[in-house]
Amino acid sequence: EQHVGRRPGFLFRELQSLVAGRRLGFEALLCELELAAARRELHGAHASPFEKVDRIWQVAVYHHPRHGRRQVAFGTVRNLLSKIRKNDCVTADAKP
Repeated sequence: EQHVGRRPGFLFRELQSLVAGRRLGFEALLCELELAAARRELHGAHASPFEKVDRIWQVAVYHHPRHGRRQVAFGTVRNLLSKIRKNDCVTADAKP
């Protein structure tokens, strides 16, 4: 059967691994992203793809493995968090 629809991208998977089943609000997710950026600063690029979170400009900067440095607006991060929450609810309610 052929796959239909858009597959989750790199940023979605990284945010999903940060959330990892926890019920994080948007503000808590921003704190997690800031911690990930600090980890990258201390331990190098292999520690985390997130480089910076700028609350004034409402932009998060991350390093995409194929496309290099990318900026993403907080609105996009908020939308991805909603999708992650929605997927967690669907998988939690599904029968094994």
